[in-house]
Amino acid sequence: MALQGLFRTAKDSGSRAAVWRTLRDIVTHRGSFAAGAEELTPLARDPASAIPVLVVAGALIGRPRVWEGLSRGAVDAYAATPRVVEFVRGRSS
Repeated sequence: MALQGLFRTAKDSGSRAAVWRTLRDIVTHRGSFAAGAEELTPLARDPASAIPVLVVAGALIGRPRVWEGLSRGAVDAYAATPRVVEFVRGRSS
């Protein structure tokens, strides 16, 4: 939830202050993050999982408009390639 929230704020607002507020809400479990449970970065079980959140937050606070490149890079790293999609379609026919 944290990464998605930061990306969404940067995309929607383009504001450094808004990204700061979102990070504050994530850390203090306020606002949209009050009742959520973190799955990608479970700090209680894995404190090192805070590193990607802090790196992304720092980048977005520095330049909110980089959200698109950062999110695209993350998706491209694990998304299925056209070749994989073709293989799966061939197996399901």
